[in-house]
Amino acid sequence: MMDPAGNFAANDIDLLYYRDPVFNSMSSTFAYANEHKPIMVNTNFFWGEGNQLERVRKHGNFTCRFIGDSGKQMFEAGVMETNPIGAYKQDQLPD
Repeated sequence: MMDPAGNFAANDIDLLYYRDPVFNSMSSTFAYANEHKPIMVNTNFFWGEGNQLERVRKHGNFTCRFIGDSGKQMFEAGVMETNPIGAYKQDQLPD
């Protein structure tokens, strides 16, 4: 915020910019009602090109939205993983 003298006040607000990820493909586009089925979405997160893994871990909110034939929407928590599932390693960036 600017004071009357035209100076900006120190407000300790961090602004974080990121590059939107690009979703390339999905492992499945269909599931039966009440079926628990993992869905892998191949994603380019642009690591090192504007996005940082630690910031995404700290501030990211992975949420999946599903829309049924009737138009009803459902939301589920998503998880950042690697492909194949369970192959995540601390020194490897998720894909």
